[in-house]
Amino acid sequence: MNEELSKHGLSTKDTAKLLNVIKNMDQQGFDTKKIVAKAMSIKSLKDREKDLRNNCEILAERIDGYKQILPFAEKIVAMRINTAGLLALDDAVNNVAEMYNLPVYTAAFWVINDIKDYNKIGRLKKQLDTLCAQVYAVKEVSSHQYQSMVALVKLKSYGITEDHIVNLNNFIFERNTMNNKLIQNL
Repeated sequence: MNEELSKHGLSTKDTAKLLNVIKNMDQQGFDTKKIVAKAMSIKSLKDREKDLRNNCEILAERIDGYKQILPFAEKIVAMRINTAGLLALDDAVNNVAEMYNLPVYTAAFWVINDIKDYNKIGRLKKQLDTLCAQVYAVKEVSSHQYQSMVALVKLKSYGITEDHIVNLNNFIFERNTMNNKLIQNL
């Protein structure tokens, strides 16, 4: 007990003084049990300082880790990727990692490559749609040309020459022109 008291700069002679202080507090109406319990639970300033230094060191280590992550976080914010987008990416990466028994970093590259492939497929589908439209247009033109060729062959099989066809075309053209002039004059 003497050793414990001397740690705090007190001696056994001071116990009477301490008891006198507690009695006076009791006489003044204070709850001395609460006061003594609280005084016993208060850490020394040295212990408190040690705890705070330890906490500061732990926080400094955490800050160093965040310093490496901060540039990436700033890029993500600049790309306007929100939390929902990150959670979706995280879920996709974890699913691939689990499905194919891959490390997470490998699964992340896998997912990124899948996204790139998906974008390529989208561009290829657009090109395919454009080409299909062009093929359709060519078929339409070819169909009309084919029908014209069939009609020409039929006319030739009836003995009509190309000169007859040209003369007939000129005649029809002249008649249409004359009819249009008559209609305009009315």
